[in-house]
This record gives sequence, structure tokens and C-alpha cells, in this order.
Amino acid sequence: MKYRILTIILGLCVLFGVILALPGCSSSKENGETYAYIFFPNGKMLVSGEVEAAWHGSNGLLGITIDGIEYQTHCMNAVLETKRADI
Repeated sequence: MKYRILTIILGLCVLFGVILALPGCSSSKENGETYAYIFFPNGKMLVSGEVEAAWHGSNGLLGITIDGIEYQTHCMNAVLETKRADI
């Protein structure tokens, strides 16, 4: 009984984590323009700018096109941000 309760709690935590992570995968530009900041693994910024296209692959691989150049990086080295004009 004890393990069943722990399994249910763990399952709910995983489900909650997935629900929180999914909005970050969106590339929608409905409310404004999407900007990306891509960093080197040591923390220095490589490039930033408006996202023209983006895709994600397996194992955290991201492809982000900024100013006609496609950058392929790991999701840990990129920050995507939506700036709204009405805020």
C-alpha cells in the first residue's frame, strides 16, 4: 500500500512537470515576436535576434534560424523569449 501511494505521487509529479514543460516548446508568434539568445557552453553569448524559424529534435537538439543563419545547439544553451507590444 505504501509503495502504491508513492507511485501515484511520483506519477502526478512527473505529469505536472511535463505539463509545465510543454509551453516552452511552442514557436507561436501570436502575441508578439519571438527572440532567441544562444550561448556557448561556457556562458558567453554567441548570437541573439528575432527567430525566423525553429525546430527541435531528439536529445534536446534545437535548430534556430536568426538572420538567415541556422544555429544548431542543445536546449541548455538557448533561451527563447516572447516580447509583447501591449505590456
